[in-house]
Amino acid sequence: MVSKIKQFYINLGHPADSLEEMPDYLADLALRGAAELNRYSLDGLGKGFDHLEDFKGLLVKYQLKDSDSVLTNSNFPYTSLWRAMKKGGKDISTCSEVALEMRLLRAELEHVIENSERLSEMTDFLVSFSRELRAEESRLLPARVA
Repeated sequence: MVSKIKQFYINLGHPADSLEEMPDYLADLALRGAAELNRYSLDGLGKGFDHLEDFKGLLVKYQLKDSDSVLTNSNFPYTSLWRAMKKGGKDISTCSEVALEMRLLRAELEHVIENSERLSEMTDFLVSFSRELRAEESRLLPARVA
């Protein structure tokens, strides 16, 4: 099943196979995942976690290996992920530490609805990741000519 946000970007004409490398798509996906968790925390009823499942799938697909370096990873925005993790209080300085945190994040996402404190923290992390993606994208845009 394709999530609503993925279908939206496909309908805009973006190739489905390159969406996972688009900061806009990833930022929207993270925000919608946060909204799904927030909706669950407010009313106790999840209307589905399609976006969160897509996000978890990306963490699996782009999981860093402990032996990876800056030169061996893909186009996934690991820098934005790292910044969001650091804002969440994680002391991370190497690719192997990011790899470990990605594995822990996936494990936490599997059981996040069982712990109300983690539910709030995960929602905050997803919002922070989305913000970092938007900030990274704006840093990469050329400066406007006055």
